[in-house]
Amino acid sequence: DNGHMQLRELKKGILIPFKDSYGRIQGFQLRKNNEELKKFKDNGKWKTENKCNWLSSSGLKDGSHIPAYSHYACDFVYHFNKDRVIPVIKDNKITITEGGMKGDIVHILTGMSIIALPGVNALKEFEKELPFLKELGVTKICDAFDMDYLTNENVQKSRQSLKELIEKYGFEYELVTWETK
Repeated sequence: DNGHMQLRELKKGILIPFKDSYGRIQGFQLRKNNEELKKFKDNGKWKTENKCNWLSSSGLKDGSHIPAYSHYACDFVYHFNKDRVIPVIKDNKITITEGGMKGDIVHILTGMSIIALPGVNALKEFEKELPFLKELGVTKICDAFDMDYLTNENVQKSRQSLKELIEKYGFEYELVTWETK
């Protein structure tokens, strides 16, 4: 109202920051609790809205679009020769997974350097990170996306595109899987 914007009401959920290669917050996702998710009919089938949505003014007058940011879930240090903050990359490898919150949790629990994408098909923004990762000395990128590639053909195709992209830039690709216990 009157040229001001406000967040829509969210009763239960988590605000997830997505950090760039400098450690700066570049965007937020709202992760709603299951009971907050709206159900709708699509072509006669009941569906549930996405759990995570970008905090954005897209679709509003003078609103801005949010790209599918890559999220660095890792430690950061100041690099004097580069005069900037850089991500800490251990053993010249970084693991890529799906979801900012998962990336942060994996990093906190394991110390691994993680890049989290909002989805397995969000490769356009991730590709922009590959020259920088090469500059940091990364030689291997481990693919730790969700296990739904076993049952979802679209995820299988996106995962193959990810592998091809990683190898195109000269990185070693390794598929790693989550324990299913």
